[in-house]
Amino acid sequence: MNGRPFFIFAGQFFLVLAIALAVTASSEAQEDRQPEQVTGGPQDEYEPQWSPDGSMLSFGSGVMGDQNVTVIDLETGEEALLTSGLGFVHATTWSPDGLRIAFVTGQQEGVWFISHIYIVDRESLEVRQL
Repeated sequence: MNGRPFFIFAGQFFLVLAIALAVTASSEAQEDRQPEQVTGGPQDEYEPQWSPDGSMLSFGSGVMGDQNVTVIDLETGEEALLTSGLGFVHATTWSPDGLRIAFVTGQQEGVWFISHIYIVDRESLEVRQL
């Protein structure tokens, strides 16, 4: 798994994150380390992904139907909201240089869920659909 932890979305957002962090700590042979909660907002936060340099996490955050791409600086704890108003957001993935984040978003339309792939530039916050 290329040295990065693997997170699975299973509907239990905080429990899955805590389990994934615990596995990461023990897999690095640091049994004395405990999982560390890095977010604490009132919204759901899910599917975290490490930045290429390991200093940040990107993840989906928000409430059902109004979710956004968020990044957190793991050193300072500062969070930045990169998108808004895109519906359901998941599967954030960093570009190799760390300047852009790809993600999937979609809307419920009747019985169908229509998904699209987007990219957000971290500096300009420009969002474009692929």
